[in-house]
Amino acid sequence: MYSISLLPYEYKMLDSKERKKNISLLIAIGVMGILFAAYLILTVYASGKTAELNGLRAESAAVEAQIANMGDIKVINDEVGILLKDVMTAAGTSPDWNQLIADIGNSVPDPVSLKSIKLNYQGSSGECIVQGAGSNHQSVSDFLRKLEDNSGIGEIKCKFSSRSDSADDFVEFELSFPILQGPGYKIPLEVNSNE
Repeated sequence: MYSISLLPYEYKMLDSKERKKNISLLIAIGVMGILFAAYLILTVYASGKTAELNGLRAESAAVEAQIANMGDIKVINDEVGILLKDVMTAAGTSPDWNQLIADIGNSVPDPVSLKSIKLNYQGSSGECIVQGAGSNHQSVSDFLRKLEDNSGIGEIKCKFSSRSDSADDFVEFELSFPILQGPGYKIPLEVNSNE
């Protein structure tokens, strides 16, 4: 079927323009709503980023303040390094005295007795003088051989070995040998951890 309008042509045109205007208005309102929503989203996002930027600026200022304070820490660290070098120098290169004295004592065979052990260590070298007596020259010789097996001592020199004038008939002797450098004083791990 056909629809027939009896309205004049001008009314039809006005009605058509009105409908087009309403559609255009609805489209414009929709676009404005979308733009307003986008504006709100971007505003919220921008405010979040602004807050993050302000937080980073505050953190940067705190780090710069710490760096300024670390200048003092660097000076203190340098002083600790100098003091540690002094401690290492003071520790020196002395031998392990406990081990050295035990080695000398353990080298003494039964027929030998020691009268004295004199230890002298200065800087990086030292000397030990051992005086004692043995039942015969063979026992003194055995002592020398056992003593040579010990680390931490240099070449052994026998200053004298002679029979005593007393009725007991024993051999008196005096030995000397250099004391070799050792590890020095063992600095505790807590001190060495600064390196």
